[in-house]
Amino acid sequence: MVPKIVLRNQGSDPLTNVDIYYRVNDETVYSYEWTGNLAFMESEAVTLTELEFEILDENNFYAYSVDPNGIPDEYPQNDTLVQSFARAEITPLTVKLMLRTDSDPQQTTWEILNSTGEVQYSGGPYSNPNTLFNETFLLEDMECYLFKIYDSGGDGLVQSGFYVFYHGSGNYIKDGTEFGSVDSAYFEVNTQVGIAGIETDVNIGIYPNPATTSINVYFMMTDNEKVSVSVYDLTGRCVKTADQGALPAGPQEINIPSEDLKPGLYLARIRIGQKSFTQKLTIK
Repeated sequence: MVPKIVLRNQGSDPLTNVDIYYRVNDETVYSYEWTGNLAFMESEAVTLTELEFEILDENNFYAYSVDPNGIPDEYPQNDTLVQSFARAEITPLTVKLMLRTDSDPQQTTWEILNSTGEVQYSGGPYSNPNTLFNETFLLEDMECYLFKIYDSGGDGLVQSGFYVFYHGSGNYIKDGTEFGSVDSAYFEVNTQVGIAGIETDVNIGIYPNPATTSINVYFMMTDNEKVSVSVYDLTGRCVKTADQGALPAGPQEINIPSEDLKPGLYLARIRIGQKSFTQKLTIK
């Protein structure tokens, strides 16, 4: 791991040198001596020396600065950075993106960067609102990547918008809707490691939720299967059914009108082949 931090001078005197200490979890502490010349409120991106550690499912990166310009800091409260990160998803050579734009498609862009920060793929801004896009990417083996999706409006993909970044027929790396200005995920392409499949129940979503006039159910199919969606009220009465017949493997999206449903809480049951999955649904 080669960490990068942003160093900012918040003191009145120019910052010319500082010692930076950093570690992951409770492992070995590394040090880096920075030199330069930063005026008040100027900043610089600093690439630290590579460090080794045992990666856990959940990890914390710590970095803190000591003795700016060779003297103790008079205000040490802003000298420490703590950043949490999860174990990177292991993927095959091919990864995919399913993205549905919202009502402001021109605000949405995305990119995939390799371990040196070079952009391998990018997309957007888009011109068609409320439109589904599917992208497939072929990447290099034994390489780490970063997927980032941006929204210049600062509200992510609202209303009918969403994205799913995945591999295989439905193994999620990252997904989201209202993520703010940016959402991201690290992942590693490594064909030497066995990749366990993920059950389909984590690959089903409903939007918008709460809904008014209609709902959209999206999910991944690993095989050709018969699909139906049923909506139940809290008494267990089926109030709506949508039989889709046989659908092919891959990403699917079903639109179901809901203007005839009264406001309240419902359960949407999605049947895919012999399996059945349930999601909560709110009508407002």
